Amino acid sequence: MATQALKKVGHEFLREVPKKRTSAAGPLFSPSQALLSGFEGWLRAKGYKPRGIAEKLHAAACCLAYLAERRLAPAEVTVREAETYRDSLRIAGSGRAAYTAATVNVALSNLRTFYRYLTSSGVAMGNPFRAARRLREAQHLPRAVPTPQEMGKLLAALESGTSREELTLWVAVEILYGTGMRISELEALTVGDVREGALLIRDDKDRQDRLVPLPEIASELLTLYRRYLVPADRPLFARARPRAFGKWVGTRLESLSKSLSLPRFGCHSLRYACATHLFTAGADLRQVQALLGHRRLKTTEAYTRLAIEDLKSVLEAHHPRERITS
Repeated sequence: MATQALKKVGHEFLREVPKKRTSAAGPLFSPSQALLSGFEGWLRAKGYKPRGIAEKLHAAACCLAYLAERRLAPAEVTVREAETYRDSLRIAGSGRAAYTAATVNVALSNLRTFYRYLTSSGVAMGNPFRAARRLREAQHLPRAVPTPQEMGKLLAALESGTSREELTLWVAVEILYGTGMRISELEALTVGDVREGALLIRDDKDRQDRLVPLPEIASELLTLYRRYLVPADRPLFARARPRAFGKWVGTRLESLSKSLSLPRFGCHSLRYACATHLFTAGADLRQVQALLGHRRLKTTEAYTRLAIEDLKSVLEAHHPRERITS
């Protein structure tokens, strides 16, 4: 039987598809809860996390509904038909907005996994989505990435705090900047995830839990924070509502950066700053990929452009040949 995660994803799509169609050639394929339930069980056996399972089930349900409307069985899908489905996701229709290239590429990745299940269970003979070309994604660089000097100014201001909230903010910023983790990953940390000089970041989507080292000052601050400000039976940064802590940190960061006459930035800017400053100092691309938890090296490569832009501005401002020609 499908679980609640299955009921939440794809149910609306399947509701609109007739359960059975017939023709002179006999009954045609009908997408069923049994097929999706089998896919869900296969994903669980492979070790996928709840959010990743939900996304893959959603992609599979949408694709099955599309195939049923065209009276196609999964085994009949060719690479050309897989790319036609890919292109249909870019076109708005039936009250649905067009998806971005990045969202379509995620769907293709999820459908490749779905067809791995179909081939392993004998439903399909091949994986047409493996050969379907990904769409080219626009590269969006962040507008405000703090420089090392700006980060120094921000952290110096946080060090002067004395209240519980100010100290909590200081600990959070030191961890975010020191490890490059996402604010959602910081919110999910528990006391059990703290290791000696490191943090275990649990991925709730795929299977990529990772252990990241903590800079010495962040490690010392976290130790003091745990000792005096966190009850033993609570998450490290607990709030009454989901994502409330992340919103609080973002609001405080924006306010503080404004008061210090710094560019306006939020939680994710600290992740960009961590990666960019590491690249500028000579860190290896693969090492930064492991630190940030990126599945694709191409995602990490975007941060190298930030480092290059930063070095370019330094060159233009200080190199003698630039000053001669300006």
